[in-house]
Amino acid sequence: LANRITFDFVDEVSRDSPAPGGGSVAALSGALGAALGTMVANLSTSKARFEKFKSKLADISTKGQNTKDKLIKAIDDDTSAFDEVIKAMRMPKDTEKEKKLRNKKMQEGYKIATLVPLETLENCKDALYICKDISELMDESMSSDVGSGALMANAGANAAAYNVRINLKSITDKSFSSKTIKKLEASLKDCKNTLKTILDNVEKCL
Repeated sequence: LANRITFDFVDEVSRDSPAPGGGSVAALSGALGAALGTMVANLSTSKARFEKFKSKLADISTKGQNTKDKLIKAIDDDTSAFDEVIKAMRMPKDTEKEKKLRNKKMQEGYKIATLVPLETLENCKDALYICKDISELMDESMSSDVGSGALMANAGANAAAYNVRINLKSITDKSFSSKTIKKLEASLKDCKNTLKTILDNVEKCL
């Protein structure tokens, strides 16, 4: 497995270019968290004692796959978003008119580069919900997978939040920044509480 696309992605992150960077890595971390929670749900469907939870497991699996797919897409979305900032930086700035247009495009680019990791944060939160739902049903033998998934999803959420905050530093629209920070803080608080519930459930099994 390590010699397939995983190696290529990790190697690309290590190179001397700004992208893919923290935002893409955050999305990958969240995707892996969603995938682990989904894996446990899928494995549980074949176990006799989970027969009565079949509908619940199917729901967790469907939501988990959708969340995982969104986060995988976000790996590229994050890189593309910052490309808009780079393009704006390269615009001419010899005249006042050019400077104003360049600044306008840079602000637009930074907003896009902020909203993409903010969405990643929301999807990582959903990945935590997947892990929470399966943590309430899981077989003890799979609790380590659920716990690992939750930690990965939470790491993705916090990493995405850093990427939101670093881009906000370059945005002059105070209303946009204020609304974004409020949403970010509410989501991180939700993630923290959800993670605690999951890890409590995991610890009971270990």
